[in-house]
Amino acid sequence: MSALLIFYGLLALAGHVAEPPAVSPTHDAAEHTHLEVPTSDEVVAADTVPAPWGRLVDCESGEWDADGNPIPGTRDWAYDDGLFRGGPNFLHSTYAAYRGPDMPEYADDASRWQQVEVAERVLADQGWRASPTCSRMLGLR
Repeated sequence: MSALLIFYGLLALAGHVAEPPAVSPTHDAAEHTHLEVPTSDEVVAADTVPAPWGRLVDCESGEWDADGNPIPGTRDWAYDDGLFRGGPNFLHSTYAAYRGPDMPEYADDASRWQQVEVAERVLADQGWRASPTCSRMLGLR
């Protein structure tokens, strides 16, 4: 009996499988361009930053769930609420004091790597108190 149920279940699923797109008789299939879609591992690797900065930036500028926890991967390196800027939520005066001479004037215009570089300088000078809520929440202090 269970084999019969599995058969009918698979048959029902087969009805939901999308048909491949039809190729126009005037176009050869070779004319269609093929886009390389990155795998999820490649996407994650492209957004990887040294620990613990990804988690900290998720907390500082990302989204939070209904229970008040940062949602991993929601970080916003271009964050700007008018007071805090960049993924780590720098005050402009802090970012200006620690940025390199070839870095953009505003944190939200800097690359994530430049923002991490500035954040590491701030950490070396001020410790985790520069990010009191998120560093405590993440167990960094």
